[in-house]
Amino acid sequence: ARIERTFRDVPLGTWSAELEVTGASVRTTKPVVLDVVGPPRAEQAPYLTAEPRVGEIVGCASGPWRGAWPVRLAWRWERGRLHVPVGDRPTRRVVPEDTGKTLRCVVTAHDRRGSTTLASPWAVVG
Repeated sequence: ARIERTFRDVPLGTWSAELEVTGASVRTTKPVVLDVVGPPRAEQAPYLTAEPRVGEIVGCASGPWRGAWPVRLAWRWERGRLHVPVGDRPTRRVVPEDTGKTLRCVVTAHDRRGSTTLASPWAVVG
């Protein structure tokens, strides 16, 4: 049987508990495992795969994510705190307009329980 119950302020993770069932003059206690879940969560923050240099391709490593399968990822690139319209992909070519500006990637993970967005540290384009 599947029983769903909402609890507030419970840390994410797997917890052991006991379930007490009463009915028809029977009372029993059974051990159960509770998985406390939320939106996807990353095991590490995103990071750029190389120093951004003009003409080179730089990637955005997002690391593993945990969540309700399937976890879908979307990427966004920012230059100097502004969105760079290069499409939803984990790589991009560094262009002359990037020179001397800061660059980072932003990863959003989506699953049926919600979404989580994390960004890489800023890197100055050389």
